[in-house]
Amino acid sequence: MGRVPVEAGLQASTWPWPGKQIYVLTSQPLPEGIPADVVVADATPVGLLEKLRAADLRRDAFLLGGQRTLHAFLELRAIDRLELLVLPVILGEGVPFCPPGSERVALELDDCHAFEDGTLRTTYRLADRGGEGSVRA
Repeated sequence: MGRVPVEAGLQASTWPWPGKQIYVLTSQPLPEGIPADVVVADATPVGLLEKLRAADLRRDAFLLGGQRTLHAFLELRAIDRLELLVLPVILGEGVPFCPPGSERVALELDDCHAFEDGTLRTTYRLADRGGEGSVRA
């Protein structure tokens, strides 16, 4: 994840990811009070991906980040599943999901779940990508 979600987690009343190994993609120093299981990975997606692969993870890795982080890992062909949450709120304006000039990526629906509050979680497989060593977004 990027530095912004980590900082938001530190503002919460309890750490949102207890017991999870967190790798942070940032070129900025992290604030004090970071839990011991948080690793400052690297300032580049390639460096983070190398650390994840070197860690010999046995389960899925989840990528939590913005459009630049997501698309950097898509370009590295390091994502095989994409999970999206659609919240029942209309913001008006927001951040585009894809930066201008992004490559088209075909998706295949894997799962869809509606929560009681109206939130939808959709999970897609990347139709033309994936493979061993991918992380899950």
